[in-house]
Amino acid sequence: MPPRIANLVLLCEDKLQQVFVLRVLMDLMGLHWRQIRVVPYPKGSGDASHHVRETFPGELGAHRIKCNYLSVALVTVIDADVRNVDQRINDFKSACLAIGIQFRQRGERVAFFIPKRNIETWIRYLQDQNVDEETDYKYNVNLSHHERESDPQVRRLVEMCRGGGLSRNPPPPSLKSACTEYRERLSH
Repeated sequence: MPPRIANLVLLCEDKLQQVFVLRVLMDLMGLHWRQIRVVPYPKGSGDASHHVRETFPGELGAHRIKCNYLSVALVTVIDADVRNVDQRINDFKSACLAIGIQFRQRGERVAFFIPKRNIETWIRYLQDQNVDEETDYKYNVNLSHHERESDPQVRRLVEMCRGGGLSRNPPPPSLKSACTEYRERLSH
């Protein structure tokens, strides 16, 4: 059994993803914020997903070097938008192939959290609201309000991931996929 993760790198698109996923990972994994390095994301408007896709191969290479002497993990968060989770993962495979880096391998502590359509879909689901993965909820969540009020949603997701299942039916498939990524890639 590999040692407990001591350091984690978080690659994400924006502040909302950072705040939400950091809180979830800290609770799930018992990490302190000093054990987590957040890769800077672009400020302002525009397509931050391009930045995440272009940055991932370099972070994966750095992860492989560090995992030789540290117990580290790499978590990448990117909205699926109008694509699906598998298509986004294939984007990362292509980005790695383009620069000659082998994509993640079995046993590597490299996980993808890919909310479809965006992270707001997960937040609304965790607030006991009915959601689908086709509707764009991005403009229905106030960021400053969410930062103060996200703890109940974080606690609910942590309980669901630890318990092995999502409590409400039907859960967004992308959220179910993220819990599977956590269990298979990070929790051992």
